[in-house]
Amino acid sequence: MTVALTSIKQATNELNRLEGIRNNLAGLIVELQESGNPSANTWVSIYSSRLQENVLPALKEIRHYLKDASQLVPATHGLHS
Repeated sequence: MTVALTSIKQATNELNRLEGIRNNLAGLIVELQESGNPSANTWVSIYSSRLQENVLPALKEIRHYLKDASQLVPATHGLHS
């Protein structure tokens, strides 16, 4: 999955959004595993795949972008313009 990032602000917003999705999916997985529901394993598999194939790679990509972008921004040493 490739995320189109055009600014640090957009990347930060996308990072927050994806972290929310990751946390939501992880919570759903735990709830399902504890539920004893007969279809729980199916949904755990679906949610786990979504995490592994989409959400976690996108988070990694955005963190890499933000790390690279932060190295390009000159330090202001506490000075504000």
